[in-house]
Amino acid sequence: MRVAWDGNQTWDNYVAYSWQLGADDRLVVAVNASAVYSQCFVRLPFPSWLAASGAWMICSVQPSTCVTARPAHLGVVPRRASWKAQVFALTRA
Repeated sequence: MRVAWDGNQTWDNYVAYSWQLGADDRLVVAVNASAVYSQCFVRLPFPSWLAASGAWMICSVQPSTCVTARPAHLGVVPRRASWKAQVFALTRA
């Protein structure tokens, strides 16, 4: 994980974990483990999967929103209130 933008040090409040669900699906959960609203950038830990050509669909499970991204720009930016989690589903676009 790293800062979401310069000057925002709340990234250090996060814990993240990922799962592989078959050949083309991944889940990433990020938890704000602090008492303050926080943001971070979670680098996705699937280098061989991300290196494949094409674009990827990243969906926030709650609230439900999706974006398409190229491998060079893949990452997730959770923004959560204190003690909350956010789950992202990733699939090939």
